Amino acid sequence: MAEDIEAPPPGRFADHGEESRWLVAANQEFHGMIVTASRNGRLEKLIRRTAEVPLMFKALFWYGPRERAISNHYHRQILKAPETGDGERAEIIVREHVYEGRAFVIGALEEEVR
Repeated sequence: MAEDIEAPPPGRFADHGEESRWLVAANQEFHGMIVTASRNGRLEKLIRRTAEVPLMFKALFWYGPRERAISNHYHRQILKAPETGDGERAEIIVREHVYEGRAFVIGALEEEVR
């Protein structure tokens, strides 16, 4: 499953907006796979509240190459943990991914206000 996550080739998108829309769709697909694999209704509600809100689109638009690489790294690690039977590690990584994204969004919003 982790091998299925591929970054798009450089130059694939006409502009940053097109790339951001692709990232939002790919991100929603990824989170949908996690929910399906977990068979956890509580996780589904949590992801719907956090990963599918308009702010997520804005955050992905703000992300630069470094932030995208970090997010993709978390996604790969989240997928690898259950494959090795380490659900506890997956939970820890998911939490860190959420906290990292939250910190980034808060920082970006503060910058926007200045």
